[in-house]
Amino acid sequence: MRVSQYEIYEGDSGQWALAMRFMPKDETLAKTQAETNWTQNRVPTILVQEGTADDSTELEISVPYRSPGNLTAIKPPDLDGSISGRVTMAVINGVLIGVLGGGLVGAGMSSVRLAIVAFIAVALLATLVLFRLLVPTEVMQWRNKTTDSKRKTIEALTAASNEDAPTAAKAAASQVVSRRWRRKGAFSHPIGEIPTTNVVPSSGVITDVPVAGGQTPEMATVAAVTSDLLQELINRQVSVLAAFSSDALKLLGPQVTTLQAFDRYGINLYIAGAAQEIAWREALTATTLQSILIGVLVDLGQSADSVRTFCERLAGAADRPRYQAMLEAGRAAMKATLDAQPVVEANALPTVLRTWSNPHDKAVAARRYAVLLTDMIGSTDATRKLGNSGAQRMLRAHNAIFREALKNHKGTEVKHTGDGILAIFDKSYDAVEAARAIQQEVMLYVKDNPDLPLSLRIGIEYGEGAIDGGEYFGDPFNAIEATCDAAGGGDIAVTALVRDQSAGANTVFVPLTPSPTAKSFVEGLFKLVWEPKRVYNAPPLEYGQIGTTITPPPPPQP
Repeated sequence: MRVSQYEIYEGDSGQWALAMRFMPKDETLAKTQAETNWTQNRVPTILVQEGTADDSTELEISVPYRSPGNLTAIKPPDLDGSISGRVTMAVINGVLIGVLGGGLVGAGMSSVRLAIVAFIAVALLATLVLFRLLVPTEVMQWRNKTTDSKRKTIEALTAASNEDAPTAAKAAASQVVSRRWRRKGAFSHPIGEIPTTNVVPSSGVITDVPVAGGQTPEMATVAAVTSDLLQELINRQVSVLAAFSSDALKLLGPQVTTLQAFDRYGINLYIAGAAQEIAWREALTATTLQSILIGVLVDLGQSADSVRTFCERLAGAADRPRYQAMLEAGRAAMKATLDAQPVVEANALPTVLRTWSNPHDKAVAARRYAVLLTDMIGSTDATRKLGNSGAQRMLRAHNAIFREALKNHKGTEVKHTGDGILAIFDKSYDAVEAARAIQQEVMLYVKDNPDLPLSLRIGIEYGEGAIDGGEYFGDPFNAIEATCDAAGGGDIAVTALVRDQSAGANTVFVPLTPSPTAKSFVEGLFKLVWEPKRVYNAPPLEYGQIGTTITPPPPPQP
């Protein structure tokens, strides 16, 4: 092929435009300039080689270089070069400027002929300047190409733009998923630049991303490749976190086989802190972080449901200093590991676990609890409809009813959640009877106060846990919120173990079915069948008259 010229086309304005032209002897300079356009200026660039075949006079076009990335969105140049409109615009504006300038100059002249000359001179000068601005040399170069050369160049640019689209999409998706930032030698990322791609379901398994309505094939390709890259990223980080967890647990030695429930929970927090350090370095989303953490904790022998519940509760750890200390220790240990530095003794798992287990240097023994949680349904809507005073009346009534039931059924209040209360009992039967009494009293309260539609859902769990210094640990505490959320208005949801321990002549359970007022649904739960009180007694003054207006006695007559 006998090369006649090289041309560089740039697409930074959304349309390919002829930017430079080189002679055949300048081949090296042309290729260097094309690569520089992309590597240094990040301008989409295609280098076109134009010539004729050795055995014919037919024009041939080839592409020696194209910048990486998806170029399909860049339009080819117009066949006519779009020069006509630019010339017309330059002439019209030149005449207008000539009229204005000639009028100003001619106003001080006595001769009409001089005024006309001034008009023509100003108009020509303005037209030439505008022509140079509106019609740059590149446009003129494209305009001077033959029709056949233009057509074949457009075909070559279009083919080069669509070339290797999947690879380009993969490169673009990689920039979205695996972006990292460095500042002064340490990893960091500016606010607002963290990727927000969320294609990982809570199960931690990546699935194909469906093509949404109106989505182009290129967008679908990017979405599918992004899914593959996320799966690869998750697998890689699961390996890193699993190795870290294995090394940390080895330091515990034989103690691993005798861990109590609250010790295991503390270790979960330690590993979660390490996962947070990974997520921060890799700029991962919360969903991806959860998938990584689930993969590791399930491999350590924990159920997927309990691990998922644990992950969902992590957001509240910042409000509990003891939890936050374990998270920060795990994060510091992972930071040292990733930086190839030794983990300091204060952040090693055996040290922080001793502090976690005995914050006050005293033994804390695990035991079995029946855990009960209430939740006021529609508390947010009640505040909006009834105002603060009405909502507070409902809350105070709930508190009084709940605490009366605890007093009568040997329960202990652990924590007020804002729209509910968490309590513990030694026996499941006591927790069930307390829940029954609460729902019965709530029904009476609503009967006496029809303007305050108080409605509760109650959940009961049983298992091994521990409470120390206001903190509580163990499986029943981790699962109680999900159990409570599965109940509807007026329901008491319990596990199979609670049902078995509370069975009796007056206690009947049926399988729990989905309710429109439930927050979520959990398989395998049961519902206590309860009835209203057969004998109606006036409710205690403590909550029966909360919020009522007491009319003061009239002042004595003089």
